[in-house]
Amino acid sequence: MAVRARAEAMQAQTARSPNLALPSFKQRILVVPKRVFFDDAIVPRAYPTVLLFLLGVGWTAARLGRWLRGEHESRALVVLTLIGLVVSIPALFTPLDWPRYFLLPVFFSSFHIVLGMEWLARRIWRASLNVSRRGR
Repeated sequence: MAVRARAEAMQAQTARSPNLALPSFKQRILVVPKRVFFDDAIVPRAYPTVLLFLLGVGWTAARLGRWLRGEHESRALVVLTLIGLVVSIPALFTPLDWPRYFLLPVFFSSFHIVLGMEWLARRIWRASLNVSRRGR
């Protein structure tokens, strides 16, 4: 009954805002990444945002691999990624282009963008230390 009620509410909202409707899955696939990574991102309108997100997800995947091999790695990144995935996926199925429906995907993608920034900053810092040591 709850799912049916939600579907009816979404239909009513779509009827009231036809200019913001995303009736096809193809439209949603095109709009959701634009909203999450460019319009509402932690660094809006920045193309490196996607790269930083991918670096953060990659780093999380590497940590998951180490944890699965029994190495002493924190499970926090893995847990936060899974939670973020579960709560963000419904945005792909929302037939409306309303900012509130992208709040959770933006929040959880921002987490991985920050992880990507941290990973990149750490690599740059190590490289700069190696350069300064060679310069002595």
